[in-house]
Amino acid sequence: MEGHKIGEILDAYEGHVIEKIKAPCSGRIFYHGCNPLIYSNTAVVKIIKDPQAEYYQQ
Repeated sequence: MEGHKIGEILDAYEGHVIEKIKAPCSGRIFYHGCNPLIYSNTAVVKIIKDPQAEYYQQ
């Protein structure tokens, strides 16, 4: 669902949370990165927008 937390960006050395990643839209996750370290400007998750998302939220 839109706005739900789907991940966190952690400091690689200290381990504290730098930023929380929230879903930009409702839909289904069809790809997620599985490496513990991901480079900047790299897709972490890909979401297929669900045209009936409002229906499922009711």
